Amino acid sequence: MSIDTHAGLHWLSDDVLEVGGTRFLLSVDPEVYTVHPATSREFMLVKRKEMVDWLVDRLPPEEISTIFEVGLYKGGSTAFLNALLRPEIHLAVELEAEPVTALDEFAATAASGQLKRFYGVDQADEIALAGILEEHLEDRPLDLIVDDASHLYRETRSTFEVTFPRLRPGGRYIIEDWNWAHMDEDLWQYAGGYWADRPALTNLIVELVMVAGTDRSAIAEITVDRDMVEVVRGDRSLPTPFRLATAYLNRGLRFRPIL
Repeated sequence: MSIDTHAGLHWLSDDVLEVGGTRFLLSVDPEVYTVHPATSREFMLVKRKEMVDWLVDRLPPEEISTIFEVGLYKGGSTAFLNALLRPEIHLAVELEAEPVTALDEFAATAASGQLKRFYGVDQADEIALAGILEEHLEDRPLDLIVDDASHLYRETRSTFEVTFPRLRPGGRYIIEDWNWAHMDEDLWQYAGGYWADRPALTNLIVELVMVAGTDRSAIAEITVDRDMVEVVRGDRSLPTPFRLATAYLNRGLRFRPIL
């Protein structure tokens, strides 16, 4: 029997849920999610149940009509957010140039509002991101930004700096999987880990905490969970791009990646 925990969301089990007639299978096992074939009515979510619950608790549909999402993979998170929140405008960019057929079919048949996909876009390309937002939003602010893309420090930081100012006051910015450098798995820990030559994304979280500690009118609130971070936009006008290095005080010391 399904359990309804959110308007339109039905858990069929701890790893299967349905939203608006679309089914989502949950797995964080690469041997499962990398091979599962997506369709316009069934997607894989690379998340655990508690991650989905965390998102649902923070995303009231009545407050979200515009979404900007970075990182599509096989389209599961994009379809899920669209089915759950029913936004008027949902913009999503992906580094890979090959279109996600299942997501394109979902956009044509089941999506809410305008679900526009942009393939072959590097999240570190500030000009491209700014251009997409300007063309498709004009002066309309964003209610939600979700970054589930590279998970790399400099690239994710660049995306934040150019898109965060486009959020409305009180809007939410979510960064997923920030904690890869600290995961208790051989992939990340053995011999320095998979990205041994890359600074941890944790460095960006430290910078965001420093901004929140310096100026609540820029970042009103920040919540750090094991897997995700939620940054709530303050109410003051911000320049675009919003350079973090100039947004926090640190006793005159320059912040350098420490992890």
